[in-house]
Amino acid sequence: MPRRTVVLPGEDELPAGPLRELSVGIYELYVAAGCPSLRDISATITASMDAPTTVSHERIRQVLTGKGESASCSVIVAIVLALSGMARPARDADAEAERFSRLWRVVAGLEPWEPFRPDLEVRSGPASLPRTDDQAVLDVRQFAGRSPQAIARHLCQVGAGEGVEAFLTGLVRLRDAVMIIHLVEQLRMAGLHETAERLIDLSAQNLPLPSLGELVWRFFKERWRVQILLTAIARSRTPSEVYELWWQLADRRRPEAEALKDLFRQLRGDDDNAELEQLLAEADAGLEGGSPAEQTVNRS
Repeated sequence: MPRRTVVLPGEDELPAGPLRELSVGIYELYVAAGCPSLRDISATITASMDAPTTVSHERIRQVLTGKGESASCSVIVAIVLALSGMARPARDADAEAERFSRLWRVVAGLEPWEPFRPDLEVRSGPASLPRTDDQAVLDVRQFAGRSPQAIARHLCQVGAGEGVEAFLTGLVRLRDAVMIIHLVEQLRMAGLHETAERLIDLSAQNLPLPSLGELVWRFFKERWRVQILLTAIARSRTPSEVYELWWQLADRRRPEAEALKDLFRQLRGDDDNAELEQLLAEADAGLEGGSPAEQTVNRS
């Protein structure tokens, strides 16, 4: 028998309800994984490219011992993905992530509590909502001044219909980097990971460059995987825009600036790379001043 480093409380300490159902489910995964050390679980999460966040071993202890009511959905999913891969036999990571995201939403009060039945077809979602026009349901003008939490809660109710992308694009164009990073966080906490990833892509495509540079900086400060954002930028922006953003980032975070440049080289064609290399060579030569904006003025 594997030695258990943590013990799940009994019902007298952790009574029946959504939090106990969440805790028992994760604890069962922990046992199926062979009761690994909490530091091993934390290290597995940190090394995984699929984990939505990193989690300390003490935070993992809290979740496994029924004190995870304050944990975000990202934390729960990260732990579940790690334990699913460590379990023998291995569990379906995507199915387990969906299961525990739903349980987290119940604990957070975003959905009513009904015991999870994986053998039944999931009937909730866009098809179960009343038929209504997407534009009316997702009118960006009605949410332009709302909090990220309110927007995420509304997207939980609406689902992933066709109007979501246009709605998110409108929000990006109306709001700033601060709102976007908070909305990404709220979407992840609500288990809407695909929507959060799409918001990151749309931000990379639509934000003005100063705001985009600020978003990269905030990703770094929050210790999020900034490479996801840098990859989206490298895929969608012109060589001159990437050069200007590289210049902005180099003053604050040289590693991220160099990562953006390397990703652009990997993802783009020869013509785009040649244009970026020319701009970088001109910068190295100190062409008539410093920043791209100053160089434009001097050229004219």
